[in-house]
Amino acid sequence: MAQTMVLVEGMSDRLALERLASRLGYDLDAVDVRVVDVGGVTNFRANLIRYGPQGEGFRILGLCDEGEGPIVLRALQESGMGSDLTRETMAAVGFFMCEGELEDELLRAVGVPAVLRIIEQQGNLRRFRTLQRQLAYRDAPLTVQVRHLMTQYKIAYAPLLIDALDLADIPHPLTAVLDYALTRCDGKFRILASGPKRRMIANP
Repeated sequence: MAQTMVLVEGMSDRLALERLASRLGYDLDAVDVRVVDVGGVTNFRANLIRYGPQGEGFRILGLCDEGEGPIVLRALQESGMGSDLTRETMAAVGFFMCEGELEDELLRAVGVPAVLRIIEQQGNLRRFRTLQRQLAYRDAPLTVQVRHLMTQYKIAYAPLLIDALDLADIPHPLTAVLDYALTRCDGKFRILASGPKRRMIANP
């Protein structure tokens, strides 16, 4: 069991966070950080109670979508990780909220043209054109159409979107949760920061 656990809602979130850590040169295993897919936001509470301060005492952090924020806030309070928490104080205990959903954050950061190239590279352009002709999406903005297709392939697309991401444009919740996880490693590593990229060196 890792010393630090980063709870996320689903597999696509886990894959995105792990790929981003790799792109930034972080070795999560080396500092006992594990990203845990809890299988849905309603399972945050059980994991927090089991592994958090009232349970096994692991260091628990997390990432969630904005719409699920109230559920996570209640889970944090019920598991002894804070009281009267807000979005701001939630971040202070290591839990960060996406603006919208993770896919929204990545779509904004990567941009629609780049996402359309990924769709084409993955052989899903014909499916996307079919979606555009559907009554529900025919008059929708291109961003909404692209976002809907991303939802259908979120597990496959998550690491691809991270690969397409300019490291100067990392969505704040992703970089914040990684920074929080990696700057408190019981002295095993320290972080050297240089712009958006960081590298870890062993402490003497």
